[in-house]
This record gives sequence, C-alpha cells and structure tokens, in this order.
Amino acid sequence: MITIGNDLTIYNAWGEPKMQLDIPNDFKQANELMSEHYVQFSFPLTIKYDFVRADYIDYKGIRYAIRTDCQPTENGLQDYRYEPKFEAPEMFWQDFICWYIYQGLKEAEWTLMEHAGTFLQIGCDNINAYTGETWTVGIVEPTDMQNLTFSSQNVFDFLTDVAEAFNCEWYVDYEAKTINLVYSYSKGETIELRREIELIDIKRSNENSDEYCTRMYAFGGTRNIPSNYRSTGSSEAVDAIVQKRLRLPISNGDYIDAFPNMTGNKIIEKVFTFDNIYPKRTGTITSIRTATVKNDDGIEMTVFYFKDSGLNFNSEYILPGLTLSLQFGENSFLSGRDFELGYNDDTEEFEIINNQDNPDLIIPNDLLCPRVGDFYVLYNFNISLVGDQYVGEAEQELLTEAHAKMASIQEENATYTCMANPFRVAAYGLDMGLGQSVKLKSLIFNGGEKVSRIRGFTKYPVTCKDEYLVGEKPRYSRRKALEAKVDSNKKESDVNYLEAMRASNNNTRSIKGMNYLRTALQNETVFDGGLGLTTTILFGLMQGDIWVNTAGVNGVWQDDNDVAFWGGGTLDQAINLVANPSATTDVASFVVTHGGKVIMNQALLRGRFESNINGNRIIIDPDTRDIKLINTDGKVLGQWIFGGDGSQLNLGSIDLDGYLASYTPTGFFLFEESEDGIKKFNGKFYDKQFSLGYDQVSFPNDLISGIRMRINSSNNLIMTLKNLPTNSSYPVGTVWNDNGVLKIVQ
Repeated sequence: MITIGNDLTIYNAWGEPKMQLDIPNDFKQANELMSEHYVQFSFPLTIKYDFVRADYIDYKGIRYAIRTDCQPTENGLQDYRYEPKFEAPEMFWQDFICWYIYQGLKEAEWTLMEHAGTFLQIGCDNINAYTGETWTVGIVEPTDMQNLTFSSQNVFDFLTDVAEAFNCEWYVDYEAKTINLVYSYSKGETIELRREIELIDIKRSNENSDEYCTRMYAFGGTRNIPSNYRSTGSSEAVDAIVQKRLRLPISNGDYIDAFPNMTGNKIIEKVFTFDNIYPKRTGTITSIRTATVKNDDGIEMTVFYFKDSGLNFNSEYILPGLTLSLQFGENSFLSGRDFELGYNDDTEEFEIINNQDNPDLIIPNDLLCPRVGDFYVLYNFNISLVGDQYVGEAEQELLTEAHAKMASIQEENATYTCMANPFRVAAYGLDMGLGQSVKLKSLIFNGGEKVSRIRGFTKYPVTCKDEYLVGEKPRYSRRKALEAKVDSNKKESDVNYLEAMRASNNNTRSIKGMNYLRTALQNETVFDGGLGLTTTILFGLMQGDIWVNTAGVNGVWQDDNDVAFWGGGTLDQAINLVANPSATTDVASFVVTHGGKVIMNQALLRGRFESNINGNRIIIDPDTRDIKLINTDGKVLGQWIFGGDGSQLNLGSIDLDGYLASYTPTGFFLFEESEDGIKKFNGKFYDKQFSLGYDQVSFPNDLISGIRMRINSSNNLIMTLKNLPTNSSYPVGTVWNDNGVLKIVQ
C-alpha cells in the first residue's frame, strides 16, 4: 500500500487498501439531479501504479468507485500525475442494458403500458440482477399510466426516460436504498442565499431558448381535412410542408402572440404543429360480428365487423386516394392502435382490416380484439359530410393548445449557477444537498428574490469554493409527452398480447387459459384505499434468468370447473389437473375450482372434517376422537371411537367376505335385536354357519352339529358339543368322542 497521507483511503474491489493520502486541494464532489455524481482529485506519484475499475473510496457515507481505468499523465522521469474519477453507485447503471427480464424473457427492445411504479421496479430488478444489491422502489408520486417503448437503453437513461414521460424526476436514497420518482425533488426549510453575503455571484442560463418565441404560428394535423378547406389567400400563412393542415380559427388570425401590441424586435416567430389535433368524431361500437378466414399464406385469422348506430356513413365520404382508417380510443383493448377499414353500404358495417405485418401476431385476434362500447375515431374521410361542427371544434381545440404551449414557453425556466462565499462555507458550515429549498436574493430577480431548490452542486472541501446549480424541475414538456404517446400507443396492443403470452411463458396451451388471460387483460385493476379489485394474478419466481409461474388467483368464473386458486405449477398445469384429476405429471400440486372442488397431493387438517352430500355425512372430529357415519335423518349408522387405551367400533353391518370378481357382495354380518345377535346374511337368507349372540357363540347357530358356548346366570361357562368324531382316525390334535369320554388324537 502507498501512503502519502491519512485522510483518504483508496481500496481495491476486494476491500484491501491500495493507497492512503491527504485530501488534495483540487478534491471536488459533483452531483446533479439525473445527470452526474462523482468525486475527483489529482495527486503525484513517482511510480506507475494501477488505479482500475471498481477501486473505491468511502466519502460522506457513499461508496464512490472508478468506472474507467485511470491512466496517469507522465510529466517526467518518475513524475506521474493521477486524476482518478470515483463515481457514485447510480452512475454504474449506465453500464448495463435495462432488459425486460420477466416471464422467461430477456428483451432489449420492448414496450409496456404501465404505472410509474412498475417501470421503477423493472429498473430495480435489472440493477439487482447486475450488481447483486437490493435496491427497491421508494416514493412514487405519479399515479397515471404511460405506454413507453425502450430500445437498448442503459438503466440510468431508462430511469430518466421514465421520469420525462411522467413529467417527473428520479433520485436515489442511499440510506434506504430506494429509487424514487417525484414531480419535484425539494426538501428542507428554505435557506436564504444573499448575493454578496452567502453568495459571491449568480449567473443565469435559460434552458428553453430553442423553443422560445413571442409569436406562434400553430397548425394541426392533416387528417379529415375537407378538400375545400380554407382556400389559401395571398396574404395567409401556410405550413411549408403540407398545406392541408388544420388551422387556427379565422376569427383569431394566423398566429397568437405572447404579449399584446408587440412591435419591432420584440416579435420572435416560431411555427408549431400539433399532429394529434384534427377534426374528429368519437364514435362508439354498438355491435360486433366475426368471421374466420384464411389469409394468402393459409393462416387462419378472425375478421371483425362492427356497426355504430349513431353514425350515418356512406362509402362516398372517403377522401379520394386515401384508405378509410380508424384509431381506437383509450377505453379499448386496442387503445392507440390504427387499422385500415372497409365499409359495406348494404350492411352498414365496417370491416377491420387485419394487421398482418407480423405473421406470428395477426391483430385483431381472439385475445386482442375490439368490444362493444369501444371508442374509436375515423379518419381519411370528409367529416363535414357527417357533421359541420367537427372542423370548428378542432380549430378551437388547436387554439386552446397553442395558448397552453405559449404559456409554457413564457414560463421562467432558467437555472442559476451560484458561487458560494468561501468564508461562509468555512466559517458557518454552509453545506446544502440536492433538493434543498432556497431563496435567492438579488436585484436580477423581479421583486428582488426567487424561491427555488438545489438541482446540483460542485463542492471543494479544501478551498470551499463551492458552486450550486439552482432551478426548478427539468422542463419535460407535457405536450411533448402527449405527442410521443400518440406514436408509442400504436404498439400498445402488441404489448398487451405479448404480456398475456409472457404470463404463461409463451405456452398457454388451453383455450380456457387463453380465455382467463384475455378476460383479465380486458379488465382494470383498481385500488381504493385498502380495497383492491382485479381479475387474475399470476405469482412466480426467477429461476436463473427465467421467470416461472408457480401459483395464482383467478377471478374468471364461467363454470364450476374454472380454476380459482392454484399452487405448485403453471396456470395450464392447474387447468390440466382439473381435467385429469388422476394425473401425476404436467399438473399443479394444488387446485381449488370455483365450484368448490379441491385437488391436492396431501392434506393435513387440525380440526373437524365433514363430507356432506344431501345430508349423508362422514365426520372426522379430533375433539370427540371419533369417525361418524350419519344418514339424512341424523342417525349414527357407524362410529369408530378411540381413546388412550384403545378403540371401539360400532357398526350396523360388516362385510367380511369381500367381493367376487364381479364386485357383487357375497354376504355380511348383521346385528339382530334377538338372542342370536350377529348372524351371517348372504343376501337372501341367514346361513347356518355362524351365530354370535349377546351371551353365546354357536357354530352353526342351529347346533345340529358343532359347538356352542355360553355363560349362564351363575356365571358358569356352559359348552355344548354335538356330532363329534367317534374314532381317532383324524389329524393330531382333533377332539373325538370315545363313548362319552373326550379324547385328543396324539
């Protein structure tokens, strides 16, 4: 280990000290929200020494490590200068791709429609899989859903993309080891920073200068623009690319201004287009029918036809040279997806032309399909023939959106680099972290002050010449996110379908399983306080890099054999067990159906068990320590009682002969309310072989020959023997009658 001081220790990846040194004068700690976070300093050495990736220092509770090997500058013989850069843990998240790693997949390009917390969880899972650490999701403020597409982004950029989509910002909490997503990261009581006292300088920079304007020419989309729309006059402004765009209302003029009565150099012009604003009528599907056909490749597919009872349409309305199309609304399972349409004037039906771009995923299909009640918007037709109000409504919508865009552009979106007074840093301990609320006081602000927060800093603990970056949250335009969503939503239906396939490891073999997943995808999950409403939940775990479904809950109940709960297998294996209860392979270990059927490998009960059909019951009760057979009248027909010293069996009849090959009973013993007690009954009459009474045993019961034993009232054993052998020509041990004397063959 090299020692040139004792304030700071550099360790290798295994925690072994490599070097100790004093904190150099140029030591700096830099941190900017969602941007950079590192510690850097320089020092001389007389030898060449390796400082490589994963070497680290611990500083202020954070472990900073080298991401890129440090190469020294050679100033002369035995004169090397090193300037290693030690980066915070989150900066290493730039070094690996954010994969979709669930349901046995590992996809670099993927699309998902989900809540913000789910995206953060995906980030955490990738981080933990790569680093072996345990990062979790912390605070998540947005509650809406976004449909986002990713293509080989590293995890750091993935989190930033998620933050931008939700108009938020992300940060890490090292102590709790969480990743958080909030609208604006701000904390603490406001600290006053005065120029010439706490600060020696304030420099301003404007971050929205690329879009900044004071006069906006706003144009809408090109869809559903009538052929005779706005013949262009010589003095009118038109879009330079496509003239047939929606335009601002005539009453407003061609543009909007940020300020009234502007003249001369105060006018800064910009053109903005809003493609998602065009004349539209939101229709509702009122009926659907389907037909199964084969495409040119012989692949079966489902074609969907629908009607809208509220629309009076004619094929002549379709604009020349264009194909009638639609886009499904937000309530549809095909939300954001565009399809070409055919129209039949005779049946007044629209035919959805299947998207066959991917032969393995033809849409619509039985799982990913339109439904009655779905909203939709038609385009590529002359909407003025349907109603004359739609063009005017769209122009007014464009005007409203243009004003909102102009207002956002005019908002103060500057950042301020504030240089701290070294004396205040050293003498008063001025030290602020990310998110610290501050009030800047200077004559450069209207009113002399501005309340904001710390977005970044560069601190120099030796020289105390700290710099702070002050500003509001990064200005992710909400309109930009909406425009991006229009494009990304086109892939949403693919994602929903693929998610369903992933839920069963791309191996949903049964129609019943597909129906469960389709029904679940068509429903929403709702949380209201402590109440959660959902349809189907699949549980599982990672086995290596594969996600495996092992249990679940299914709320879809269409018949009593539908699976409700299962464990020890996939959904398909649960369905297979219900269909084949005797199967022992390719089945789940435990299933409960909606009809109440339970199929399991083993059962351990710690209380009463009762099986009951129409009042005929079998009861096992450990409290009374017995098994009872009870008929519909409540009469106990059989009981087996056990205690500490044995058991007692009380039965009405016992089959002792078993069954013949034909499974026909050959006889049983019957309790009789008579002195004979138990007699053997063969199904038609009592045979003569055996009788067991309350106080006697007879072989046979008529005692023409055989033996009878009984106890008389004096408790004497009375034994009667009849028709015994009268000679000794029988096997050894046989009792025979020698003129009234009992003898045993020797």
